[in-house]
Amino acid sequence: MLSERFPFGIYYRETADETQVFAILDLRSEPTWIRAELHNRNS
Repeated sequence: MLSERFPFGIYYRETADETQVFAILDLRSEPTWIRAELHNRNS
């Protein structure tokens, strides 16, 4: 999900019972850093 007013992406996972936010990242960052950060937080 992208926020409307700021350059941030909200990364989340939905299940039947809950929504879990696991990262809010600045999308102006280097794309390889974003991928690595998401991989680290999702593990």
